[in-house]
Amino acid sequence: MFQTGDRSGRMLDFLRDNLANLTWLVAIIAAALLAAASLRWYLRRSGEDHDDLLLVIDRAQRAFIVVVVVAAVRITMLRVDDDAAPFVNLVQHLTEIAFIVSIVWLIIEALLAAEVVVLNRFAPVSRLGQVDTRKARTQIILIRRLIVAVVITVGIGAGLMTFPAVRVVGQGVLASAGLISIVAGLAAQSTLTNVFAGIQLTVTNSLRVGDVVSVAGESGTVGEITLNYVVLNLWDDRRLILPASFFTNNPYENWTRRGGRINGVIEIDVDWSVDVDAVRAEFERVLH
Repeated sequence: MFQTGDRSGRMLDFLRDNLANLTWLVAIIAAALLAAASLRWYLRRSGEDHDDLLLVIDRAQRAFIVVVVVAAVRITMLRVDDDAAPFVNLVQHLTEIAFIVSIVWLIIEALLAAEVVVLNRFAPVSRLGQVDTRKARTQIILIRRLIVAVVITVGIGAGLMTFPAVRVVGQGVLASAGLISIVAGLAAQSTLTNVFAGIQLTVTNSLRVGDVVSVAGESGTVGEITLNYVVLNLWDDRRLILPASFFTNNPYENWTRRGGRINGVIEIDVDWSVDVDAVRAEFERVLH
């Protein structure tokens, strides 16, 4: 009972001594939320076309709120004396990691929303039959995925570097970066091959989302191109998934490389005595 009461007393003393900091925390959060709500209200009432901006704001709203709250807590904890309470250092470290995670989340949500806006404006699904649209759509999606992969990688590295032990190890790793890079390159050779193959397919414009291709004895439409694999939507609703390097190392047929028209050969087995002129005339009539 004595220890519990003493601990509660220290907690009350901490809250009393840092009342100004807690007030600062609430003020920051309230001001940020009020500013975000005011911006959304103005954009909806302005009478102008702000649908694209509103889409980005709505998509990133939750991540923005988390960033504001974590940042406010982080700023408040930095104003607190480290010796004021035993949990201050722990909370400061946790808020530092949470701030990095929330920033990464906010960037990813903003990129996803921006991708939707750009695709709807420059490469809508309604114009997927056009070559330029398929090219733009494929490049936009791949660029977004590359940026997201870089952001996540940087975020993980920044989070790990907040630990003193990892920071010391990181200095040693940087000192031997040449050897490690060689080992990592050999270990991830197949993965890196597919990554560069996916980039090559997009940059060279040899394969795009929406193209009709024939590969590995199957014909289908390219539904997705990632950094590692390509997804083909087959005619019977199956999905054929092939590594991106397959399309750079093996031949395949792209029926819509230059346009949306698809040419094909139809063979009809008939008797030798059939009247070819009559069949050709009937075929022309059906076409017309």
